[in-house]
Amino acid sequence: FGKISMIFAGDFAQLPPIGGESVSLKMEDVKIYNGHNGHCEVIGKSLWHHVTYVVVLCKNMLNTGESKADIAFRQALENMRYKACTGDDIRFLNTLVSSKMPCCPYVGQEPWRNAPIIVGENKYKDEINRLGCIHFANDT
Repeated sequence: FGKISMIFAGDFAQLPPIGGESVSLKMEDVKIYNGHNGHCEVIGKSLWHHVTYVVVLCKNMLNTGESKADIAFRQALENMRYKACTGDDIRFLNTLVSSKMPCCPYVGQEPWRNAPIIVGENKYKDEINRLGCIHFANDT
């Protein structure tokens, strides 16, 4: 790129964008479309081919614990990135589903009360954030 060193960072195994496919080194081909978006995809793919050195960091440094649960969680996260979850991953993740039943973790109590929560829809995230604000205000 004009003899200027550039560093691109990101999770290249993440889910594709809603509007279509991501434009990256791993992209198999570029579909030719008329219009602005098609031209942008072709230009984006062409730019990626100008990258001469690629370093892929594989080890998850945010979760380095060695307990059985840490290892299972790390493996499930890795498999999710590549859309390759196993039955063991699903069984392990199901043990983390919140419920008020005595056998299950409950997000209203420690140690889960202030833990990050993954939900499938924005409406749930918004409600969890609203309730979290109320709890935070009461706690402080």
